[in-house]
Amino acid sequence: MKTNKLICLIVCNLFFSQIFSQTIIDRSLEFMQLMIDGNYTEASQMFSIVNKPEAADMEKSWDELVRKYGEIGETVSVETDIFGKYDIVKRIVATESSQLVFTFMFEDDDIKSFRYTDYLPKMQHNNIYKINEGIIEETLRFKSEDLVLSASYIAPKEPDNHAVVVFLHGSGPSDRDETLGANKPFLDMAYGFAANGIASFRFDKKTLLYPKNFTGKKEMTVWDEYGYDALAAVDYLINEKDYKQNEIFILGHSLGGNVAPRVVDSLSFLPGGVILVAAGARPLHKVIYEQFEYLYKDKGLSKSEKARLAMIAEQVENVDNLDINKLESFEKPMPLGIPAYYWYDLKEYNQCETMARINVPVLVLQGKRDYQVTVKDFKMWKKALKNHSDAEFKLFKTHNHLMMEGKGKLMPDEYEVPSNVSEEFINCVSDWVKSRMSN
Repeated sequence: MKTNKLICLIVCNLFFSQIFSQTIIDRSLEFMQLMIDGNYTEASQMFSIVNKPEAADMEKSWDELVRKYGEIGETVSVETDIFGKYDIVKRIVATESSQLVFTFMFEDDDIKSFRYTDYLPKMQHNNIYKINEGIIEETLRFKSEDLVLSASYIAPKEPDNHAVVVFLHGSGPSDRDETLGANKPFLDMAYGFAANGIASFRFDKKTLLYPKNFTGKKEMTVWDEYGYDALAAVDYLINEKDYKQNEIFILGHSLGGNVAPRVVDSLSFLPGGVILVAAGARPLHKVIYEQFEYLYKDKGLSKSEKARLAMIAEQVENVDNLDINKLESFEKPMPLGIPAYYWYDLKEYNQCETMARINVPVLVLQGKRDYQVTVKDFKMWKKALKNHSDAEFKLFKTHNHLMMEGKGKLMPDEYEVPSNVSEEFINCVSDWVKSRMSN
């Protein structure tokens, strides 16, 4: 076993509160010292029984680390977190040549896994909205069906209202901060809203926490990915945090914005409002080809790029041809390698029509520089909601898909540069939520 590979063994147990124990911080330090001193057998005994590595393998891996980075020095900082049912300790440690992040995953004070990665200060997210006083920040666990999810709840100590925003991520496995490259848009929003007197609840997607549960699962739909967890989060806020139904606002970003109307439609009550951020108005498979075409635009296409676009076009057509009676036996390639059931579910769902018939306040926000969800979608939302009793729209001229400001043509490498959700966006959402709370 190599120590720089994270081992994730997912077991479902139920824990509903989180108080970080000094024990796991001390045990992470003890483990580090044992490794530095060459006591590999004793360090091995600190792992849980099912994950116990061989001392010889640990010695080999540690020797490789030291040869690459030099001797391990002092701990620069320590952070704690949770990941599903597991407790996490991250130690940023100085070496002779750089800094490393040593990440420990604990279960019942035993080490479940251990890894190290490079720590690059220039590539770390800088949370410009964080305020150290005046807020309550809680890391917690809640149950969704038979799984335990990890979440963060942030609230002002003395709120001028009692609103809370529940975040729904974009596509793919995502943590509660919606980390993308060097950026954490949901973390920015959570602290920005708190500074404006608004609470928030964000959680790790179960496809990130429990990937083995969903790998190869042919029948999985977008509702399986989002729906049950969103409803469980709302239930938690009502039952554990004493929020009233009309004090809860659902914010969906990207694919989370597509799904948000469906979540609201599945509630037994009307929430305070829905915030659709860079939310697609069209079926997802329809825009995938456009996304790749955009990335290849303004340059001559190579033979391989032409072949890739042709392949994507064929996959999109395969989604169009999906039939509910033939999903089980459908074997033609699907976009992104996602199963046919997932695509059929999205194809048959119309988020615009769903949102239009729900009598709840709606705020639709879009970045003009966004190529993943475009102004075309924004215009479709405006058309679909033209007769809605309470719908507002705002287009941000310089913003990308993460609601961060920039210039020129947006390309994926922009997300690798640390940035922040704009203050204009934070204030727009905050003012809208507070206006709905005062009605």
